[in-house]
Amino acid sequence: MKIFKFYITHKQQIIMDSEDEIVLLVKKFLEKKGKAKTDEIEFYINGLNKKCPDKTVLFLMKLKVNNIIEGEFSPEFGTWLWWVSNKNSE
Repeated sequence: MKIFKFYITHKQQIIMDSEDEIVLLVKKFLEKKGKAKTDEIEFYINGLNKKCPDKTVLFLMKLKVNNIIEGEFSPEFGTWLWWVSNKNSE
């Protein structure tokens, strides 16, 4: 039973490390590009052979709720636009 418990704890740590890495990649991308659509961010992350822990839009929404990035729905593009504000990049 302890081996199984260790495995779950170990696996959760791997997921957290991966999530932290994706957060940094998303922030770097947005700092460089400015505003970006959800599919642009997903394409960038996938191009690095990485994957967001959740569906991309859900992951980005979590970052928005935690004030890591900013975002709003754009009727013009029919998708969400995301960016890093000056206060979030410090």
